[in-house]
Amino acid sequence: MTLMQIIEVLPEESRNEVQDFAEYLLHKAGPRQHGTPSFRWAGILADEAQQHSSVELQHEILESRLGGR
Repeated sequence: MTLMQIIEVLPEESRNEVQDFAEYLLHKAGPRQHGTPSFRWAGILADEAQQHSSVELQHEILESRLGGR
């Protein structure tokens, strides 16, 4: 059976689900944005590097993640 034949024998509600899913796949597979990354964020924390080491920042991040428990 072809895909169209399968769809034709499905109940209307199932055909609507197939259409929704197909539209989702079409959107997901659509054109992706390509281009050069801007890296606008680069250097934002340059001042913080003078105050904290990367290890200290990692510890702070871990504490903030575990602190909610």
